[in-house]
Amino acid sequence: MDERKKSIRELEAKRRETLENLDKLRESWGETLLSRLDTEGSDRFAGDLGQYRRFLETIVVFRGRIRTLEDDTLRLRDLEKALAEKDRAAAEKTGALQGLYIDLGELALQNDAAFDFEASLKAQAEDLTARIGARQERLGELEEGKRGGFFSWIGGSAQGALIRRQLSKSRSGLNRIYETAGEQFFAALERQGESGEDVPAGDIPARIRALKQESALLDESGASLREERAALRESLGVEGNSRNFSPAKKIRDLEQRIVREQEQLSAFCGAFGKRLYGLFAGGKEGEGAGERSWLLAEDRNTLERTREMLEQIAGYEAGMEKLNASLLIDEKRGAIDKMKKSILSHRQRIAAGENAIAGLEKQIAETNRQIEELMKL
Repeated sequence: MDERKKSIRELEAKRRETLENLDKLRESWGETLLSRLDTEGSDRFAGDLGQYRRFLETIVVFRGRIRTLEDDTLRLRDLEKALAEKDRAAAEKTGALQGLYIDLGELALQNDAAFDFEASLKAQAEDLTARIGARQERLGELEEGKRGGFFSWIGGSAQGALIRRQLSKSRSGLNRIYETAGEQFFAALERQGESGEDVPAGDIPARIRALKQESALLDESGASLREERAALRESLGVEGNSRNFSPAKKIRDLEQRIVREQEQLSAFCGAFGKRLYGLFAGGKEGEGAGERSWLLAEDRNTLERTREMLEQIAGYEAGMEKLNASLLIDEKRGAIDKMKKSILSHRQRIAAGENAIAGLEKQIAETNRQIEELMKL
């Protein structure tokens, strides 16, 4: 392999590395200058400084949105968990309250002289109680009938399943009647301030009052949490089941926007540093260069380093240009050699053709002579 090509690759690598370092230096210096101007509140380069501030503000806004999104998402999950706990507690209290109403209603209906219930409740309760008793008795008979043989057992099982379903339905209906009666009796006690002494209800009314108060407190605290959850859901754009909501996509979108802003900011700072080098590199206190007075010693060092890098890059490019020119010269010389060889080949073919023509001309002349001699005969 031609060593010159290897040298060109090495020079290109050095040029590329130096150029990358130069771009980083310009970007760093440009950002340093803009940051310093921003801190000082300077009016120098007001347009550039305004654009620099807009980049920074945009990035801060996007980062703030990410933090808010993360905080709101965590808060929403905490609210969902807290509300789920409250819903479970409320369901438990509702179940316990229903049980107390059932117990109170059963006692009240058994002592209905103490309270004037709706006329139908007593009759419905007695009817369902009778049905339950009859069905329980029938189940007992079926259990006895199973001992009579296989077919008796089959028929008894089918009837038993039907009766059990009816029995369960009747018990549920009876409990609903007891619950209704209990609610009515408790409401009467609350309205009239009665203690329920005519009905041996024990501490059931007091327990109902305590459960209702606890349920009311749960509802009140749950309402404020639901209001906060609704506001957060609207803010986050949550639709449907919030448990399936994932903020990851929104956060990724914001992070990508921050990356784009940072890339644009880096390019802007690099361009600013490059422009200021062009403005200050001459070192003349003339047009545009009077601003050099506010540069610090470190800025002047940066200008010098930039100049050195540019010279290095120019040197690498000049070396590459010379080597490429040398390769091109050799390439053209090689092409000339090929053309010369082609000319020689063509000339050789021409000489061979001329010899062949001369030989044919001799043959023609000999043949003509022979013809003349034959004509003399």
